[in-house]
Amino acid sequence: MSKISLIIVLLVCASGFGCSTIDKLLVLKHYGDNQDQTKRYIKKTEEFFDKLVRDVKDGRVKPGATKEEFMATYGSPVLTEEESSLKGGLVAVYRYPTYYFDTDKVYVYFDDNFKLVSYEYQPYKDKE
Repeated sequence: MSKISLIIVLLVCASGFGCSTIDKLLVLKHYGDNQDQTKRYIKKTEEFFDKLVRDVKDGRVKPGATKEEFMATYGSPVLTEEESSLKGGLVAVYRYPTYYFDTDKVYVYFDDNFKLVSYEYQPYKDKE
């Protein structure tokens, strides 16, 4: 807890509001901290996705990278699923984290040794 937060807690207790009010204030502070963490996570995930789309379009994504190497470069996918047609492989879906349908997507396919074998870029098409 920061010094300012501690001072506020002490002042509220001393002013007669009671410690139950302090508990409620601390819950609100924790909620605000979580909101900030969520915003940072979304921003970082969007940056990773932008980099992946640029690299896909520029032909810089090459088969053979391990899943760990790929994720170190492009972050965690929004969805992973075992791919039975790849005999134990994995498909990972990358997209903007706050858009479900109206966004570009990149499907990344790993073999049973979790090595990148291929990917598929699907740009968003507005149905107008």
